[in-house]
Amino acid sequence: MKTFTIESIDQFNILAARLREKGYKPWQYQDDNGFRAWFAKAGKTDIEVVTNSEDVRKAIMEIRAT
Repeated sequence: MKTFTIESIDQFNILAARLREKGYKPWQYQDDNGFRAWFAKAGKTDIEVVTNSEDVRKAIMEIRAT
């Protein structure tokens, strides 16, 4: 698993574009002691995003809704 600590929406937007481009989908969330989200693609290493930013959390949840 690769873990990224993201604290700005600009950083997240860059990572989110790469994840979409490579076909990763969000699959699990944890909202305690910071917000964590995991993205997965079959046959590939999972990606974990850790943040304390409310803007990044909201952006992750918007991806989930689409």
